[in-house]
Formats: sequence, C-alpha cells, structure tokens
Amino acid sequence: MMKRFALLLSASLLWGGNVDIPLYSPIYPQLERLKTLGALKAPLPTTKPFNTVEIKALLETIDPSYRPIKELLQQELQRYDHTAITEAVFHTIYSNKDNVIPNSEGRNLKQGINGDASIRMQLLNRKVGMVFTPEYRYNKYDLGPRIGTAYARFTWKNINITIGRESLWMGQGQEGTLLLSNNAKALDMIRFSSLRPFYFHPYYHNILNRVFGAMDIDFFIGRLHRYETIKREDGTLHSGYPKLISMQFSFHPWNLFHIGLYQTAMFGGGGRDESWSRFWKLISPLTNDNYRGTVNEAGEKKAGLTFAWYLPNTIQPLKLYGEWADEKSAGDFSSHHSYLYGILLSDTAGIQGVQSSYEHLHIDGWQNIIYTDGYTNAQSALGYYIGERSTHDIIRINYLHTLQSNYTIAWEHTQTQDSNRDTLRFAFRHRTKESMEYSLYGAMSEGTLWFGTKITWLF
Repeated sequence: MMKRFALLLSASLLWGGNVDIPLYSPIYPQLERLKTLGALKAPLPTTKPFNTVEIKALLETIDPSYRPIKELLQQELQRYDHTAITEAVFHTIYSNKDNVIPNSEGRNLKQGINGDASIRMQLLNRKVGMVFTPEYRYNKYDLGPRIGTAYARFTWKNINITIGRESLWMGQGQEGTLLLSNNAKALDMIRFSSLRPFYFHPYYHNILNRVFGAMDIDFFIGRLHRYETIKREDGTLHSGYPKLISMQFSFHPWNLFHIGLYQTAMFGGGGRDESWSRFWKLISPLTNDNYRGTVNEAGEKKAGLTFAWYLPNTIQPLKLYGEWADEKSAGDFSSHHSYLYGILLSDTAGIQGVQSSYEHLHIDGWQNIIYTDGYTNAQSALGYYIGERSTHDIIRINYLHTLQSNYTIAWEHTQTQDSNRDTLRFAFRHRTKESMEYSLYGAMSEGTLWFGTKITWLF
C-alpha cells in the first residue's frame, strides 16, 4: 500500500494543466497489452480518454524489462504534453450506399465519395489545458465546417473540471460500450473527473484501502441534439434539447481486478420539468421515483456495472471483461437488460504484439417512453453502435508493431428480429519516420461496401 501511495506522491510533481489523449491513439492498445502481460503495475483508469497526467504515472510503473516500449510510449505522449498543433488529418471515404461508420463520432456516409479534414490544436500551462479541433465534413448529414473536440480544462487539487465538447468511452467493451461511446457526435458538457486515481488515507483507513483499492470518479452533465418527439408530463409531444447526466465510480480492489458502477439519465427538453428536485431524483440512489414507464417520471435512467480481470501468466496472458446495464424507466428493473462479455488474449500463442479477442453483445432494447427519438445523439446511438434489439458476436485479430503500425481484421455476426448479417472489417495503419501516417480501413457485408483512406501529419 505504501508503494502505491509513494507512486501517487511522485506523480503529484506532474500536476497541472493536462489534456486527454485521443481515443484513436496507439497508446491505448499498448497499455492494454502491457497490463495483460503483467508489465504495468498500476490499475488502468476506466473512462477513456486518459489524460496526460494519468499516462505519465502509468508509464513510471512499467517493468524495466519493457524499457524500449516504455520509451516509445513516452515519445508519443510528448506530442500531447505541450502547446502546439499536434496533427492534421484528411479522410476520403467511398461507400456504395448510404451507410454509417461505427464509433466515428456520427459519420453517416452518403453513397459515393465522402470526406473530412481536421486540425488538432492545444494549449497547456500550469493550471489550464485547452483543445480546439476545427473540422470540415462532407457527408450526408454533416456538410460544411464544424467544431470537433473543443474544451477548456481547469485543475483543482485532484479534480479535472472540463467545459466544452468531447467524446467519452465509458465501459470495458473493446468494440463498443452499452451506455456511452464515441459512436455518436461529441457532447457539449461540464465534466468533473479524477485527475488521477485516489485512495483513502493510507494511515487511518488501511482496511478501506484493501477493500476498495484505487478509485476513479467521473461525472458530467451535457446537452443532446434536438429531439423532435419529447413527451411532456401531460402526454403531449414537443421538440427540444434534452440533457444527459452520466456518473461512474470505479474501484480496483487489487492491481489486476476492476469493478465499476455507472449510469446515465436523460431529462428535460421540450418544456419538461428541469427543477433541482427532478435532477436530484435522477442522480441520487436514495430516492424512489417508482419507475413504471410513464411520462411523469423525472427522466429515463439507465444503470449497470462493469468488470475486468487481468490474468498474466507464462502460457497465455488474457483479460476477461464484461458489462451489464438496465433501465429503471422500464418499470420492472430486470425486464430490459443488456450485457456484453469478452476475452482478450495478448501476445497470442507466444507471437509478440498479436492481440486476439472475442466479444458477445446482447441488447434487449431501451423503451424510450419519454424520448421517443431513442437513446441517441443526432440520430446515432450513444452506446453500442448496434442500437436496436439484437445480438452481436465479433472476433478480432490485431497485430501491434510497436507504435509505428498496426493491422486489424475482424469478423462480426449480427442477428436482429428481422435479419442476420455477417460483416468483415479491416484496418491498416503505418507511420513513417517523416512524421506521416497512412491508414486504410473499411467493411464488407452482403450488398454493402465502404472503405476509406486517412493521411495524418504529426507535429
């Protein structure tokens, strides 16, 4: 316990302005690999993206025998640890019909050629971190200039206070999460989150430390895009902008095990009551609103848990993980549940850098009694990209060649009430020594084909 406290004390020297590492960064799969191999001695945070302070502290715990990959990760981190333009990105995507790219912040493709371009700029000083990403998109629902990720962050003790627009990944799923992912457009929010994991006092509450371990918290309130059909308390239909509340509490009783509690809640918009009493009913576990699926409820509330168990060993290092979620507005709390579970193998069959995984998803559907546009933002699912009632199985093989390149191929099978569909997905990324990165990615299923290219200038 004292070693962990000393680690946090040394990490305090790094406190100050910080920003989040983008979700597409090659840092994340490498950290996951090192954790599964047992080379990373500190618990991984639960909510992504991780901030630069968290990653610095994590890298200091890597086993000395993995020094080369540690140095590469530190070099990658340096790109996001100062005031600069960090990258410029250009996409070109072809689709043979109108389509949607999963987990891409609401990229809805029109038939033919689609494209977008963006520049990530950031500013850091001792107490403030700022990110601004102007974009230009050319696709079916998003033609013209727009603002992507853009926020200002202030640090107070161990709390990050973030105001602006950002995408979050809340859960353990590799291909998607039940309640919140980057499938839909980024949310405008006010967010309070842990700067780094924290413990109870190491001298007076050792028993609590042993029970709960390192802890993380994350809370935000944000605004969704315009909904056309919101039911007021009197049953009439109106349009407006609902609010979304999200909370997550994560515990690491020991280094290799995580369990977390999370929930989201939609409320307000369209003239619905947005008073403090309604807000309190949604965030407090002590209130009982008799959720029976009526328009008089405070809002539509979904909650669940996540877990992850890392099993490093000399034969086959692996990670077991899962999520479960339900909605209180369904009346019977166990009648509309969704879950996913999976297994991730690192250095599969002894081949360094090969990650293979299997993930199973079951979505029982959300009732959406008040917000009949669904659990969406700008028509894209807020959680797992398959928003309808369905089951989904996916097998993925990913080869990580340090941070310079990775090659991914995946097969997925989706079954809904009306259809069965098999999809083959692929993604290849390679970085040159001249700070250029080239990517090719796409998907093929019966009657559907799309593929894209991406060029990234790294600064």
